[in-house]
Amino acid sequence: MKHLFYSVTFFIVLVGISGCGTGNHEVDAEGAAEDVDVESASIIGYVVDVNEETTLVVSIEAERFDDSGGKEEFHNAIRFYHMPIEVEIGERIAVWAEGAIAYSYPAQAEVADVVILEEKKPEGAKLSEKEVIQRVLSEQEESALLTSITFDKESSHWNVHLQNLFGQKHERIIDENKLD
Repeated sequence: MKHLFYSVTFFIVLVGISGCGTGNHEVDAEGAAEDVDVESASIIGYVVDVNEETTLVVSIEAERFDDSGGKEEFHNAIRFYHMPIEVEIGERIAVWAEGAIAYSYPAQAEVADVVILEEKKPEGAKLSEKEVIQRVLSEQEESALLTSITFDKESSHWNVHLQNLFGQKHERIIDENKLD
């Protein structure tokens, strides 16, 4: 009886462990994930900081809380620990958190799964969004959250809006006509 109990317990633990893991999805040549519901991710956003232990991802899509007396515009940001694949600043990714998310700002979580999404390069642009984000963030002296990035085809200007952790906003314009 004791042997049966240990065997069943071992089997349950084994099945439970086999269901865990990073389960990173394969992406096609353009970096688009196949057969993945990215809308179910904990966050879809841009990588704005990477170090040996953590990766900071910021959502461009703003949430609004002004109707309930909160911030007019809030950009979700999560610092993920132990990213299972190599990601670069400026990449657009979808990340699923594993377990509880510590809701500080930025929030903190472990990674259950991650997908690198297709890189965007607007028609008429010389640079991709990733390249623009890398240029802008490399010039920043302090950590900054990306709140928007747009390209104006008529003027060949990129408009990048940033915000520091204290809510101060900055705008950076990159003129593609003046690139080296």
